[in-house]
Amino acid sequence: MSTFAPLQFLKSAQNPLVWTAVDNGTDTRTSLIIYYGAVNTLPADTGMYEVNCIMMHQAEKQLYANTGTTTTPNWEAFGPNSAFPQPLVPGSFLFTDGVTVYWATQLVGQIQYNASNLNQYGILNFNSLLVASNDVPNSRINVDLDVVSLASNTTFVNSLLANTSFISGISTALLALSSFITNLITTLLANTTFISGITNIVNTSSSTSINLGTQVTGTLGLSNGGTGASLTDPNYDAVWVWDDTTNATRLANISGLTYDSGTNTLTASGGGTGTALETTVSQTGHGLSVGDVIKVSGTNTFAKAQGDSEVNSEAVGVVTTVVNANSFKYVSSAIQLAYAPVGAPGSAVWLSPTVAGGMTTTKPSTIGQVARALGTIIESGVTMYFDIAALAEVIGNGGSSSMINNPTYFDDFLTIFSTESTTNNLKIVGALNFIASASSPSYPDVFGVDAEANHPGIIQLGTNPGGSAASFQLFQGGQSAQSYPIQNILNNANEYQFIVKPVIIGGSANYDITITRDGSNGYIQVRFNGSTGNIQLKTDNGATTTTTTVASYTLGNWYNFIVKINGASVELYQAGVLVATNTTNLPTAGIGTISVGTSNGACGYIDYFAMKIANLTR
Repeated sequence: MSTFAPLQFLKSAQNPLVWTAVDNGTDTRTSLIIYYGAVNTLPADTGMYEVNCIMMHQAEKQLYANTGTTTTPNWEAFGPNSAFPQPLVPGSFLFTDGVTVYWATQLVGQIQYNASNLNQYGILNFNSLLVASNDVPNSRINVDLDVVSLASNTTFVNSLLANTSFISGISTALLALSSFITNLITTLLANTTFISGITNIVNTSSSTSINLGTQVTGTLGLSNGGTGASLTDPNYDAVWVWDDTTNATRLANISGLTYDSGTNTLTASGGGTGTALETTVSQTGHGLSVGDVIKVSGTNTFAKAQGDSEVNSEAVGVVTTVVNANSFKYVSSAIQLAYAPVGAPGSAVWLSPTVAGGMTTTKPSTIGQVARALGTIIESGVTMYFDIAALAEVIGNGGSSSMINNPTYFDDFLTIFSTESTTNNLKIVGALNFIASASSPSYPDVFGVDAEANHPGIIQLGTNPGGSAASFQLFQGGQSAQSYPIQNILNNANEYQFIVKPVIIGGSANYDITITRDGSNGYIQVRFNGSTGNIQLKTDNGATTTTTTVASYTLGNWYNFIVKINGASVELYQAGVLVATNTTNLPTAGIGTISVGTSNGACGYIDYFAMKIANLTR
């Protein structure tokens, strides 16, 4: 008896266009082939094909049968005009009685079951419900029922539902299962060991706690405990509570509260005493310690406060507990409001000097106005801390140390003085004596232009439309000795304000505001970049530059910039809102020059300049 291998297709050794279905690797004749020859060609190999061999012509998509002999095959096509007139109907199948091949047009045939012929009805496509796999090394094929496909087959499912025997069997099984579950529960409830174990798990596992806030709507009534237990101890002004630290119950003082044992309710009876409200914060890697004074550093994030600048000094609370590296608690005297003006988180909120009942994120600076801090923004336009007890500062009061120790120097650019000498090519601009110069043309393109509403003094830099470059500088090295007091101010100032307008910026041209450090030690620059169309904050240490893109700009719009130098960082504010912070490649020496100007192809206006020396002691 021969050993049969799994059915497999192999390329014929006699004809490379023929792939044969064989049960082992040594068969020379076959009853099933695939022919890969051209249209209108048929294999004519002798002694290779069994009588009634079935051939699939791959190019023609046509079935053939060998009606000749093994010596001389004759390929007869299936079709209406052949020896096999039946049409190829989807769902039909081939079968043979050993002599003749038949093409069944009826969806009915016979299958073998225990050596007996049974009718098979073509309702189910078993090919899609069976999963075949090679069983190596046993030289056989394992066939498994695809239960997923079977369960999703509506014909199969509907047949089961219509089968009364199946339904009866399932019902009996479910009844038995229900009885089993009932008996199991009854037995477990009667088992003291099981109940004791469940009780221990419930009492010790924090995961089994219930959040009543999500389970109760309305008023939650208080009730006494079990036999002999009470919510309160009659001998003390206290209630029993759970302590997370000791994992046990304890008496908690209820000073300021009254307990009614008849209705089991707690009622506030007075203001009571105690510490300020603690707030818990989840902040990854907060780096804080107990006792740290904190400020808002971002949306719902905090950092250590420090009195080295206005921004860093906006304290909102003190750390009371460090839970872990990613969580802490703090107390604050301020009230958190569900309202905030628009501004960067951590920005101070001031009482408006111009709008009754209003708030502003711009600190009042006009003489006679009052700078009263109201709180700190937590999330822009959403939440803020409100502290009405904050101190107020009268701007410009002769007795105020703020005026003495925080002097501000400004220029509204109401004057231009021109030299008539074509050798110097100078123009003196504004009250602080900005110096404009050029080598070509003879005089620099620096002009006074008509005032606009809210902009009384305006200087134009560059020609309109944009032509040659133009700039002016506050203190230019090598000028008269009168410049030295200005340079001393520049070297000590740490806050600068500019109100400027880009007019024309074409191609790769720029409109720049530059605070230059001595010599080659770097600079700070606010740039209207003509190549990108963006506002940029640039810091340079003389070798490397850090550039932060802020936002796109619009030609013809006025922009109010404040540059603050805070030692370890340079901050850029636009309209009172922090828009960029650079902490790398900061200049290393004192201020040398303030320069405002355009490159070739650009034109810009300047309306206002101010610089402030903060925190002098005199």
